[in-house]
Amino acid sequence: LLSQQLKQLGVKQDDPFFIHCGAVMSPDKHKDLSDFVLQQKPALVVIDTFILFAAGKDINNYNDMYEVLSYFRDLAREAGCHITFVHHQNKSDRQGTNSIMGSSAIHGAVDNAIVFCNVNGIRRVTTSQRGGIPFDNDPLEFDAKTQTYGLGRKEEFSYGD
Repeated sequence: LLSQQLKQLGVKQDDPFFIHCGAVMSPDKHKDLSDFVLQQKPALVVIDTFILFAAGKDINNYNDMYEVLSYFRDLAREAGCHITFVHHQNKSDRQGTNSIMGSSAIHGAVDNAIVFCNVNGIRRVTTSQRGGIPFDNDPLEFDAKTQTYGLGRKEEFSYGD
């Protein structure tokens, strides 16, 4: 399924595309990833999920999270790539970027936070970034033919308490 989706997105057989699925068992995940990124020079690194690379740090501790994310921000800048983390939302009723699980350092240390939610059967996206115009509960529509999401028609919206 993944290879079919990548083909639909235009990834070709000979494109330099690396995928590691499963747990990273190395005791020094950060160094191993750093070595790989600096050697291979990918344009994009996706880590699913952030907590797996938090290296046993307390996700609710501001200093711990800022230290972990600063490491990856510095690596991305040195390698000239973008590092994206998949992360979870908390289970509270907080919305948008306030729903990011853990310390506020997680939101504060990144260049762009993208939050997806499903409200009344409609997928929505909210962003917070350095520069640019953020998305604010903008609806997403799925195109079954291309298997991609795009922005839908913006309408007045409330979470409807």
